Amino acid sequence: METDGPASVDDASLNERVLILAPTGRDAALASEALAGAGLSAEVCADMEALCRELTAGAAVALIASEALAPEPLRLLQAALARQPPWSDLPVIILTSGGREPSAQGRLAGALDALGSTTLLERRLRVATLVHAAQAALGARRRQYEVRDHLEEHLRLEEKLQAEYQKQRVFLRDVLASVTGGRLHLCDAGADLPAPLPLSGEAIPLSQTGGLFELRHAAKRAALAEGFADERWQDLITAASEAAMNAAVHAGGGEGRVYKGRNGIVQVWVRDQGQGINVENLPRAALSKGYTTAGSLGHGMKMMLESVDRLWLLTGLEGTTVVMEQDRLPPPPQWC
Repeated sequence: METDGPASVDDASLNERVLILAPTGRDAALASEALAGAGLSAEVCADMEALCRELTAGAAVALIASEALAPEPLRLLQAALARQPPWSDLPVIILTSGGREPSAQGRLAGALDALGSTTLLERRLRVATLVHAAQAALGARRRQYEVRDHLEEHLRLEEKLQAEYQKQRVFLRDVLASVTGGRLHLCDAGADLPAPLPLSGEAIPLSQTGGLFELRHAAKRAALAEGFADERWQDLITAASEAAMNAAVHAGGGEGRVYKGRNGIVQVWVRDQGQGINVENLPRAALSKGYTTAGSLGHGMKMMLESVDRLWLLTGLEGTTVVMEQDRLPPPPQWC
């Protein structure tokens, strides 16, 4: 059977085909008959363009006569093979002729350099030799399909786990917001953080040897400028101190910055590049006084939540960002 376009059969059958391109003599017909006699699916292609179209539809092996590998057809084949997915290395069987002329030898050498997994069969060859080579190539291709199936199953499992993780995050975010009276906002991305207020102080490097006093002083100065009462600015710098200590001690350092907006609100931002806190530890970190995990955010989070009006938390393997926000006036009791 000769084709100029993709055959209309199911994908499994397409993936088992041996595509044949032998444009001179009766090689194509004889090879197709021999392979069909051995129970293999064979598809004869009119030219290299047709073969490349069929490769896109699905194939197990390409059987190509060396005289079909002129420079332009070879370029088409090489481009088609380059588009294969990572798991795929299509076996290619090349039918050669004995006593090749120098030009044919050069063309064959170019084909071997350009193609991947190739097998050379010299004409005239026995039918059994051709069938054995095709069956061996088909076996190699089937092992590639097994790798593909494993990869796809792994991808499906990863997607399922990611979906479950996201569901867990949403549930946890809602629970934490509820049990903290709406103070804690668990963020999934930087876009979930609040917009910084317009008036910003200088960035303050945080380490175990410095930065804590400067951040506390900047927060106090901003709060007093907004008319905070003593209890309100003291609570703010308490929370800022805890966040800064987490960054300095548990994450190896970070950066703090204070923002205000002339609207009676002060923000304190603390960023670090530590390991963050695991999702499963967040409830204890938020609700248990003094909870910590080695090398992660957590120590004093309950105190921070008790000291500020709102707290946003973005944490993961690439680091943690804590945004604390305090109003000039305390919020009314929830029962009001």
